[in-house]
Amino acid sequence: MKKSAIIIIFLCLLPFGCQKKEGPAERLGKDIDKTVDDVGSKFTDVFSETKEKMGKATDDLKKSVDSFGNRIKKDTGSKGPDTEDD
Repeated sequence: MKKSAIIIIFLCLLPFGCQKKEGPAERLGKDIDKTVDDVGSKFTDVFSETKEKMGKATDDLKKSVDSFGNRIKKDTGSKGPDTEDD
C-alpha cells in the first residue's frame, strides 16, 4: 500500500516537473501575434474615426450647399427647380 501511494503521488506530480520552458521561437511568435492584434485594433480605430469625420464633413458640406442654394433663390427671386415662376 505504501508503495502504491508513493507511485500515485509521483504520477500526480510528474507533469509539473516535465513542463517544457518556452523557447525563443515561441516567445517571438507570441510577440508577432500580439503586434498583429495591436495593429489590427489601431486600423479599426482609425477607420472608425475616419468614417465619423467623413460623415460630419458630408453633413457640413450639404448644409453649406443648401444654404448657398437658398441665398441664390432669395437673391434671384426663384422658388426653386420644382416650381415654375409665372
